[in-house]
Amino acid sequence: MAMYTLGDRVPQRGNLFSKTVGAAMLKAIGWRVVGDFPNVPKAVMVVVPHTSNFDAYIALAATWAIGLDITMMVKHTVFVWPFGPLLHGLGFSPVNREDAKNLVGVSARKFRETDKLIMGIAPEGTRHSAKQWKSGFMRIALEAGVPVMMTGFDYRKKQVIFLGRFDPTGDIEADIPKIIAMFKEVYPRIPERLSEPLKEIQGK
Repeated sequence: MAMYTLGDRVPQRGNLFSKTVGAAMLKAIGWRVVGDFPNVPKAVMVVVPHTSNFDAYIALAATWAIGLDITMMVKHTVFVWPFGPLLHGLGFSPVNREDAKNLVGVSARKFRETDKLIMGIAPEGTRHSAKQWKSGFMRIALEAGVPVMMTGFDYRKKQVIFLGRFDPTGDIEADIPKIIAMFKEVYPRIPERLSEPLKEIQGK
């Protein structure tokens, strides 16, 4: 995989060694990164679809390969010894989805308190055929005043695809379907676990 170049405003981490390791991890499974990463210092990145634990491998390999500094929000229940410190070191941050209101406020404050932050969220909230997407990612973006960035894991094409940015209008009920529509041709590892909104637009 050719070295991917991020814009100068995008938060970055790592070095040539970590990028080489990430690229090798992707090459080993035949994957590559495609699309243009928006040159923005802050964004809520939605990562879709999420049907398998293997998605975490893809995310880690891709972020290392391109040198992206991202904070991935994952369930707090996985932060148990001895994995907690390791997950923190890899850029994962624990969230309690049962406390959605507090999560939005805390996340928005993180954006206000830093100059650069890409926050990764899986809006389906589960690997097992969610009935609907959780709206927290949009509420965070609205409160923080940052764009939403769409990233797809396409297991059919073996691509991590950057699908561009979306600037929230304030009408969450209208905005979320527009974002979902961007993933019409992004296919999961386990089709039967695809969230209901994606099954609908993909005709499954």
